[in-house]
Amino acid sequence: MSLLMTKRRAINPDGSIGLFYDINRDGMLQGLNKIDEKKASQLLGSMECEIIDGNIDKSRNLLKWINIDEDLRLNILLKAAPRTGVAALIDHHSIDRYTRFMRIFYPDREQRLPDDPVHTKKRFKSIMHDASATHIITAVSFGIDIVIVLQLPSKENIAGKIDAALGKIETRLKDSNEHLCFTEDDAGVLEKIIETKVWIQKKRDTYRPVEYTLRPIEWLFADADKSCPLYTPLHNSESDKLEQHLIEILNYYKKVKYLLDSYTTSNRVLPSNAKELLVQVEKEWQNLQQMYENEIQQLAKLVLDIHSGQKKGSEIDEALKPKDQIAFQENIRELWKKIQVIEKEIQLTNGAQQEQPQYSELLESQTNPNDHGQTLTHKPTMENQPNKTIGSNDNSSNKNRSIILTEQDNQRNRNSQCSSSLSTNTQASNTSRASLSVSSTNEIINILLVGESGVGKSTFINAFVNYLTFKTLNEAEQGKPIVLIPVSFLMAVGKNFEEHAVKFGNSDSFNNEDFDHPGQSVTQHCKSYVFHLNDINKKKIRIIDTPGFGDTRGPHQDDANMQHILEYINELTHLNAVCFLLKPNTSQINSFFVTCLTQLLDLLGSNASQNIVFCFTNARSTFYTPGDTAPLLRSMLQSFSLNDILFKKQNTFCFDNESFRYLVARQNGIQFDDVEHKEYENSWSNSVTESNRLLAYVYKELSAHVLKGEAQSIKQTEFKISHMVRPMLEAMRNILRNSIIWNMDTPRKLIELNPIVLYRSAAVCYTCQRDVVQLDLLLHAGVEFAYFLMNVARSSKDDPFLIGIVHMISEENDLCVLQMPPEMNSELVGKLTELMVRYQQSIEKMKPNQENSKLSDIYAWILTIHKNPIVQVQMAAVEKSRKIIMKQYEYEFSNDATNAKIT
Repeated sequence: MSLLMTKRRAINPDGSIGLFYDINRDGMLQGLNKIDEKKASQLLGSMECEIIDGNIDKSRNLLKWINIDEDLRLNILLKAAPRTGVAALIDHHSIDRYTRFMRIFYPDREQRLPDDPVHTKKRFKSIMHDASATHIITAVSFGIDIVIVLQLPSKENIAGKIDAALGKIETRLKDSNEHLCFTEDDAGVLEKIIETKVWIQKKRDTYRPVEYTLRPIEWLFADADKSCPLYTPLHNSESDKLEQHLIEILNYYKKVKYLLDSYTTSNRVLPSNAKELLVQVEKEWQNLQQMYENEIQQLAKLVLDIHSGQKKGSEIDEALKPKDQIAFQENIRELWKKIQVIEKEIQLTNGAQQEQPQYSELLESQTNPNDHGQTLTHKPTMENQPNKTIGSNDNSSNKNRSIILTEQDNQRNRNSQCSSSLSTNTQASNTSRASLSVSSTNEIINILLVGESGVGKSTFINAFVNYLTFKTLNEAEQGKPIVLIPVSFLMAVGKNFEEHAVKFGNSDSFNNEDFDHPGQSVTQHCKSYVFHLNDINKKKIRIIDTPGFGDTRGPHQDDANMQHILEYINELTHLNAVCFLLKPNTSQINSFFVTCLTQLLDLLGSNASQNIVFCFTNARSTFYTPGDTAPLLRSMLQSFSLNDILFKKQNTFCFDNESFRYLVARQNGIQFDDVEHKEYENSWSNSVTESNRLLAYVYKELSAHVLKGEAQSIKQTEFKISHMVRPMLEAMRNILRNSIIWNMDTPRKLIELNPIVLYRSAAVCYTCQRDVVQLDLLLHAGVEFAYFLMNVARSSKDDPFLIGIVHMISEENDLCVLQMPPEMNSELVGKLTELMVRYQQSIEKMKPNQENSKLSDIYAWILTIHKNPIVQVQMAAVEKSRKIIMKQYEYEFSNDATNAKIT
């Protein structure tokens, strides 16, 4: 057994140093009798606080999310360890996209034994140990460990406001120095939270144990090797398989239990025949519970035998044979069939119009154990309801559910709203532009700032706005420096070059700046900074900060960052300038520089080369010139035939952002001598001059490059197609759904999808119109689009339409498992499979005969499909969501830049 220390979450708060511990069962044993007091040492740990919603992957394994270690999670799932304190979170059932989980973990102080076991023994009267002990508690951390579950109203606007208020609380808990304006409106909106549950230990009057440090028993008893139990941990692969299985069967178990409890706790009137059937179901449920408990006990014994060395970890695979899982699930399905009969009897007795929780509502779980890919917010489901209507599943109550079934007159259809999760790549159409594009080219100056990671883009933005605000360094020192973006850096001062850590500004609510991973881009997401210019026309300037290239995570991260930048600026109406930020004394230019430049021109068009400018930071050492970088840059532009890009004095600007760093350092109380102050004064003056020259050049000499509403380049067309993939596929699926309904002789009842606009990028909701369109048209367009993406734009080696169809088939297969009866979803699986075969055949026929698709032809297809109301209504909802999301990443500074001169 390794003598390394092991950390264990204190789900049982009764532990103390000197207690023996059985790590196989995570249980406390009798302790040593101490003869003197243990010493306490203050911990320096900071407050951990995080809020997540029920849609994201973290919510599928909540114990892992709250950082309970792997072995303890297994023991909790296997009931070997008590489900107390925060561990009781595992029994929480109702989770949907309006569920929020908040965890707070704060270690305040620690008590520990000496690291020398000889000194430790002297502290105790007895050195006898428990025969079943594997470890001893040598340290206890005391603090706060809380998990809170909040159920929000199902109205997006209210949920969005609550999320904003919770975000302020989260930020304040992480940093007590953060002074956020928590208003009465914030407090008022929190009162609209429907339900709050808190998991915490019973000891609330003082800090309680939150974490134990364990050492193997032989650390204290060197001769205990033979007498103490063995402890062999499971391999990660074995542990992962077992944990996944245990979570899966627990979710099934909780769903049925939740459903049956709804009958016994509600005031619903049951007809006599339903009562009799319910008695039978409850008896079968008792057998199912016993089956569950037996499986848990068998697996718990197996794990204990593996830990003790009696069995091998490979036996877990044998214990988790599919037939065992199928047997358990089949029993649940049979139980569900009988529950459906009970629901039908209730409907017949109480009337179809009576508002009661539907069977389909209670069966759907947001944490579907069969999902191993992207989370589905609310899965579209077709089920033969007792009142012969077609609806969707949701696991929330009738009051809060987002899928509302209403019977309407003969002029309207049965409406069912379904939601599916989209990646942030599924974005908007060109019907309308994002919020950043509202302003005309005359009202706002848009400057895109790009450059290598670490070149100082964020510092440049901070410095630039200060140069435009304060004419001299003395004015800036007497005034209040403007820090749009948090800054963090080391600065060496004095004769001995003493290093000082300098931090200024507060992190934003989106955690857009990451200073904890050197070499990675500090800026995580494109963000706009808007400030006012002090000129007669009251113009504004928007500088768009971007993630840097040359990220240490590799070329794939650079590609992902570049794709994000291109999609972001594609939402603008215009760009006035693309500013490349460089250092003047570099020995080589990052190879991704040309890739970045080329991709920008691919999107914007070759005419945009006239809008490129070059800015150099830290240019004081090169006497405010581009220095050694100039010949390298000129050579690179020539070698890649980019001669249309001007690189001359008129579009080149040299700054020294050290003067801004000096200003921030002075705000941190760091002292400088007179000589240094004089140098920074001159640096500030030169940078002010260059800032105004840059602004005047962009405003007077450059024409705004208009990003038109119609596709002008292959890259823009690629974006349009990528944004349309999922809406087109959902349209096809809905047509197939309605064809199934039509064949059931219910022509007056069709599924219609109705979009909901979200306030965050976690998911996007869709709906389908009742208008019937030709499936062949969508299929043909899909083939054309896929060929264009893979063979002309070459944006992907994989076929996004084929991937989407396969994903939909997988979704419907999952629903076949959950739905009783599954006939309609099974029929839809068959039709989707036929669609996939037709699609594959069409794409294969196209490959040998197809010439390169003309951009004009593809764009004609885009216009045709975009006019389709089924597709259009979905993309309109996505576009509105993007407006909201992009606005969240824009910061507008209201003060005028009094030193700016562009007139």
